[in-house]
Amino acid sequence: MGAYPSGAETYKFAEGVLHRSSQSLAVNKGAIRSVVACLWLWVICALAPGVASAQSTNELSSAQARTAQYVFVIDDSGSMSRRVRGKAPADPDRLAVFAARSTLSMLDDVDEATVVRLNGPLEGEAVVPVAPLADNRAKLEKMLALDGSVAQYAGDQTPCKSALDAVKKALNDAYRPNVAQVVMFLTDGECTGGQPTVRGFLNGLESADDELFKFYLLRFEGRDYTRALQKLADRTGGMAIEASATDPSAILKPFARALSRSQGYESYLLTPSDRMLDAHRGARRVRLLAVAPDKGKDLDFKINPARKGETPQVLGDAKKGLHQFEDGRRYRYAAIDYRPGTVPVSVNVEGAGRDWKVVAVPEYRLFVEMDVRAGACSQKGEPIHYAEVGSNICAEVRLVNEKGEVVTADVAGRGTEALVRYTAAGGEGEGEGDRKPRELPANRQGDEARFVIERANLEKGDHIFRPMVRLSVPGQQGASVTIKGAAETLQVSSMTIEATPARVDFDTLVPGAEKFKDIKVGGNFPAARARLVVQNREDVPDCVKFALGGKGEGEEQKITPGQSYQLGVDVDPYCGASSFTRDIQTAVRIEFDQSGQLLSVPTLVIPVHFASVSEISVPKALSTTLDAGDSATLDLELDGNFKKDATFNALVPPPDERERWPSNADHLELRFLDGDGEPILNEDDEPAQKHGVSFAPGSKKDPLRIEVASDSCCSGGTYRTEIALVPTSGTKDPIRVPVEITVNEASVWSCWGPAILWALLALLLLLLVLYVYNMFNNSSFLKKKQLINRLKLLEWGPTGMPSASTDGPRQIKEFVNKKFTFANRAKAWFAANPLKLGLPNGYKYDETVRLVLNTDQPRLSSLKVLDKPGHYDRLVEDPRVNGHVYISKNQGFYGVPDLDGYFGSLRHQSYISPPTGELEVVNLSGAKLVLEDDRDRMQGNVAGWEIGY
Repeated sequence: MGAYPSGAETYKFAEGVLHRSSQSLAVNKGAIRSVVACLWLWVICALAPGVASAQSTNELSSAQARTAQYVFVIDDSGSMSRRVRGKAPADPDRLAVFAARSTLSMLDDVDEATVVRLNGPLEGEAVVPVAPLADNRAKLEKMLALDGSVAQYAGDQTPCKSALDAVKKALNDAYRPNVAQVVMFLTDGECTGGQPTVRGFLNGLESADDELFKFYLLRFEGRDYTRALQKLADRTGGMAIEASATDPSAILKPFARALSRSQGYESYLLTPSDRMLDAHRGARRVRLLAVAPDKGKDLDFKINPARKGETPQVLGDAKKGLHQFEDGRRYRYAAIDYRPGTVPVSVNVEGAGRDWKVVAVPEYRLFVEMDVRAGACSQKGEPIHYAEVGSNICAEVRLVNEKGEVVTADVAGRGTEALVRYTAAGGEGEGEGDRKPRELPANRQGDEARFVIERANLEKGDHIFRPMVRLSVPGQQGASVTIKGAAETLQVSSMTIEATPARVDFDTLVPGAEKFKDIKVGGNFPAARARLVVQNREDVPDCVKFALGGKGEGEEQKITPGQSYQLGVDVDPYCGASSFTRDIQTAVRIEFDQSGQLLSVPTLVIPVHFASVSEISVPKALSTTLDAGDSATLDLELDGNFKKDATFNALVPPPDERERWPSNADHLELRFLDGDGEPILNEDDEPAQKHGVSFAPGSKKDPLRIEVASDSCCSGGTYRTEIALVPTSGTKDPIRVPVEITVNEASVWSCWGPAILWALLALLLLLLVLYVYNMFNNSSFLKKKQLINRLKLLEWGPTGMPSASTDGPRQIKEFVNKKFTFANRAKAWFAANPLKLGLPNGYKYDETVRLVLNTDQPRLSSLKVLDKPGHYDRLVEDPRVNGHVYISKNQGFYGVPDLDGYFGSLRHQSYISPPTGELEVVNLSGAKLVLEDDRDRMQGNVAGWEIGY
């Protein structure tokens, strides 16, 4: 099959289905049925705007009355597409699927619908909620695609009960007062498993309680079926129709009739032998759809007046098409609309000889209003909801069009009847006599479809009036349709209470608006405490709130007769996630506290009208593409006709609840940004998952800014989540904006490169620290103070023996400080190549000082820090007499005396010559080196040195 039409406007059929079919869409043996399916679907479309109008009430505007709720239940069992028990397949060409999909394409966006696969609920498949096609059209079309779940016809059973249970729940979930609900149940066989019952299905179905539910059973000719389904159709005023799968006229007529009857009017089937069509004055338009076998040129219409009078006006050119499935038979069809005149017409189809048929659908949009007025009908009193005991009232019933105008005889001819189902006080349908509901005929007043009925001497209690109008079907002798209105309850007591004005009109209300009206409450009731209640609150948008005298709904205050109170309406800045325009007819009720009252104060009902217009624009989705390691900013803007700031709590799901989110949430973060563009964090310095945001009206628009940040190790792919805007006031319906983030994965080096570099740097730093530590760990340094303290200058005493010089410490300190400086020591250490000291090769540095002790002038003694390590070991290996004394950190004082124990002119007093007669290194710790020259042994002269003590 080719592409299906997807437009939302009713007339899209002409430019969509027919035009696409003209591009050689296909049909084989089922061509007849396919074409017929197109025809009756077009009938649905033509009638769709009128369905709720025909069944609407004075609680709804004409726009609301045109909405309706449809549920299409399609049998997807295998017998629909293959032979079972020797019987031919019922629907091998998927005509039911094609029909339902085409129907959806032709219903208005405000119409509400869903599709149920018969085996779906049994298999655990959730039913798509009944919703305006503006919201779920795409989802339903996907279900009905030829490669979709419905068209597979793969079901093993015909489980009617489970499907109807799911349908009932879906209908109750979508229920709104005074909105019609229609179920089209198409099947080819008997139900299997649990069997449905009429009582089981209707019990608890809210639209059935309102008498606004109809069930249609469409079954294929010659097939067995479950009788309970037919009884359900009979009980609800629907129909059980047997359709042929081979004859176009046989399937066209019952299908068209079923759909038109579900909408409260009738369609017509015209043939070459029966081509006359009544004038249908007052209809908005008449739609014609012709079909004929492919035996000639394109079809064309000829619409001729049957007699003199105002002729019909054709609306645009005929839309023509050719329908064929695969290599099967070909059928032509054409569609046209015309505005009716004042006389009947004769319809002829050119290009088909006498082998054509036409479905004609007059489009009416009518609904019933009723007022209960005080006094006799001749007095034309004010509408009331309360009357005194014994008073008279007049119930006025009106049949109005979409503009709210009472129609005349052009639409409602003289055969039109009005009835009022009246239940007297105390009657609930179970009483006797005057207590039982009765259908009372009303009298027509003049040319307009306006009818009245009087009731006198009313008893105390609630009296219920429900209007209905029965219209004769033009051109069909004895045929009629009935349009019902909403019931009105009249409270009758001996106490009076009234409001001035009796009705309040707030005109148009937009989000953020405030309006006030002064209401004077009069009557003979005693002052009492009362509260304001909105009647049928579920029909009023949540964002609309009422107040009386500054007290909101449900708050009590004292109401005194003769006092004026201000009735106010306040609309929150946010009324829902979708735009809408609704004409609201409701009422506010002032309900009195009856405790302590000798006589109950009747409730004061004040009808209220306003048009609620909410326009809101929200992005369908936020998306961005970024490279791993980058970030991007998404702006969520909200626009509309609200007059005050709309405030929300913006929420994002936790990372573990996001679709295909990285397991390490730090790799990809969503962060709300403040006004300065800085991330908003929670107490744990993590990105906040909740953020209060306010959207200003008009030109002061500040978007909600969201930053998407990925690190360089984020895996490539597409990640999805959503941002929910939860309103802080008004309706509780949140705004959900899908978020899709595509990350281009970075290279391995981009991800791990910095970590590798840091690891290398850390390793190098560690090696450097170890190297420096080794340099100093392998170095041994002398302490200057220890060197000073271990040298002692000796002088000759009075007895000719050496003793410590009193001035020695000063001279030694001066001598050491001058020669043993930091610069000299550092120079020697660096000269010894300290870089080798850091290597783990056992290379050691033992700081060594060479002393040349001067006995004449100790201050001129020489001290040098040696710059070559290993001096002691080299001296041990090759002892040499040089007259020097050495000191190191590890070896202490040492030196090589000659074989007589002399170090120059100083002799080691404790020296013992080695028995080998060879030079050797001598430890000089605690040694005295004394001058042996007797000429200088004068008291006070330098005698030598004592070292290492």
